[in-house]
Amino acid sequence: MSKTPPKPPEKRPGSARHTRAIRRDRSKRPPVAPPDPVVAERRSELIHPATLAPVAHFHALGLREGTLTLPVVVALVLSVIWRQIGSVATLLRLLNEEGFLWTAAVQVSAQALSQRLRVFPAERFERVLLAVLPPCRRGGRRDARYGELLRTEQLAIPGMLGLLERMKEHCFTTVIVTASHREHFDIIHGRSGMLEHVDFAVVREDYPRAKPCPDGYRAGIERAGLAARDCIAVEDSPRGITAARAAGLACVFFTPGGVGADRDVRDVFARAGSAEELEVVLGQWLRQ
Repeated sequence: MSKTPPKPPEKRPGSARHTRAIRRDRSKRPPVAPPDPVVAERRSELIHPATLAPVAHFHALGLREGTLTLPVVVALVLSVIWRQIGSVATLLRLLNEEGFLWTAAVQVSAQALSQRLRVFPAERFERVLLAVLPPCRRGGRRDARYGELLRTEQLAIPGMLGLLERMKEHCFTTVIVTASHREHFDIIHGRSGMLEHVDFAVVREDYPRAKPCPDGYRAGIERAGLAARDCIAVEDSPRGITAARAAGLACVFFTPGGVGADRDVRDVFARAGSAEELEVVLGQWLRQ
């Protein structure tokens, strides 16, 4: 009596074709529309400051960083998640043409972008996340952690205190216009020494809309009792340049150490990469 041969096991459908289909779908899926401006502004307000402290420390060491700085990479990764960008090619196109959140358009190659994302130190991103997490409903703990980071970071730009002191001697009215909230501003400058050389500061609680809206600069101009034509703004970001320009101010694009100097800010009065260069530029503006 012959035995019935066992049935061969059914072949399970391979996953390679399925994986390729998913990849094709993600690459063809158009990115969603940019987020609501109010949501984007709030996200920038919460997260952008946390990306600046490490960069300021980098500058203070006299080091240079490429185009894809920490603020740029954080804005990029958040946008990938929020807008569900499905491919590096789409990500690169949007970065080159539009920019993300607080970052203006940046011209980089696909190779440079891929390399930066592959080797970017995870601990740098972690420090930003620790500054803004847990979510807003537990904002007290988040703010405490952010305050701790601000207290331990070195934020001074080499040569700035001396420049501010000399500006005061020449009867400049010097004002800080910042998107930082009062609590964090006081932590930052409680040990910086800068407040001894400025007339007053305009913080986020002092005006309704954050940069790139001009509200902060308008509040500063009004409080100083000056006309916009008699003021000049020193800014380190395209959003800040946009805000100052909308308020009617001449602008200097200030990029200590050259970090971010290649960002598109259109026509400005001048550019400066150090406190020494900034002093020369301000002298030229004053003589006009």
